[in-house]
Amino acid sequence: MRPSTALPFLLLGLLLAVEMRSGWRGRRAALERDNGSFWVVHLGCLTALTLAFTLSRFRPFGLATRLDVTAVVYGATTFAAGLLLRVWAIRTLGRYFTRDVRVTPDQPVVTAGPFGWIRHPSYTGLMLETIGIAIALRSSLSVLVVLLVAIPAIVYRVRVEERALYDTLGEPYERYARSVRRFVPFVV
Repeated sequence: MRPSTALPFLLLGLLLAVEMRSGWRGRRAALERDNGSFWVVHLGCLTALTLAFTLSRFRPFGLATRLDVTAVVYGATTFAAGLLLRVWAIRTLGRYFTRDVRVTPDQPVVTAGPFGWIRHPSYTGLMLETIGIAIALRSSLSVLVVLLVAIPAIVYRVRVEERALYDTLGEPYERYARSVRRFVPFVV
């Protein structure tokens, strides 16, 4: 297996390792407000990446052969940026990070670290990770599948989480949401 072929598998392994390591926290006293979004986002990403790996084998939909190394480098760089952002966000949230949506009324609105720039850096990181893997697969169809399947699943999760934060934290979260963009600083 060539390094450019093996790299997407390595990136996928890193993604799964971070997800498994960060996913076992919970706050029992917190109100569970998940609405199934845990399964939507995880199955959406898993489905998108499974399809991306499968469809990347069809070279008519792949990127030009001379772009193989460039695509792999861009994909790995995008993935790495997403991984770093996601880990930073998880560490910044500390005990407030949970695998399902849980909120307590006494929970603060976290504005430190990446949360000073974007409201959902962990999900932005997850988007970058999945897009990076698809780019590293050197398949435009793989990128399209991730954009059409994984990203909407992540956006659904964000909507569920924001509803829980608005309902539970009220005005402090509303002020924060008015001043900080969702996914990309100053843009979206």
